[in-house]
Amino acid sequence: MSNLHEIFADLSESWVMSDAEAARYEREREVKRRRENLSKIEGVITDGDVERIVHDKLDTHAAFIVRRFLLAAQKPDGPRFAWLCGDLGRGKTVAACLAIAIERGRYVTAEQLWLAYATKTQAALDMQHYMRHCRLLVVDDIGTEREPGSKHAIHQLVDERQGKGRLTIFTGNGSRQQVRASLDPRTLARIEHQGGIVECKGDNLRRKGAA
Repeated sequence: MSNLHEIFADLSESWVMSDAEAARYEREREVKRRRENLSKIEGVITDGDVERIVHDKLDTHAAFIVRRFLLAAQKPDGPRFAWLCGDLGRGKTVAACLAIAIERGRYVTAEQLWLAYATKTQAALDMQHYMRHCRLLVVDDIGTEREPGSKHAIHQLVDERQGKGRLTIFTGNGSRQQVRASLDPRTLARIEHQGGIVECKGDNLRRKGAA
């Protein structure tokens, strides 16, 4: 028994970490977790954006909004919908992918959303089921779908996800006023009651990248 005690004591000594080592270990684990979450949406954003996300180096206004949204959503009465709008190149898609890296979730394009509700295939029904029930859903590039501004699909999705503690992030170009005008009154009321439509500010990142 004493020998076992001594062996255990020796092992326990090897488990001791300094504060710096523990912090480094936690950072490495978080980087790995975020990278794994983003691997499910490979090709949506650039490798450089992936690195900025996993190492927490994303400093756009859109990213700030997403972080605040996720933090506030931890409260029982916190927001459940966030609609990121604004001019092209403000980092909305990348910021929405940040949410997936942090929380894990499903990414769909506006076209995929529209097809899921416009067709009756088994694949479409499966997609509807997943979009209704996943913890976090990102719907990217509203307004670029084959039937621009398809109100039915957005209304159905909001109706099915509201009041269930699930988080939904929409992205699309245009001003806040344009987004509000594009939605039917009931859908708009539900989004703004349980979240908000926020216009992302800042420089055109695409133009800066090309400079």
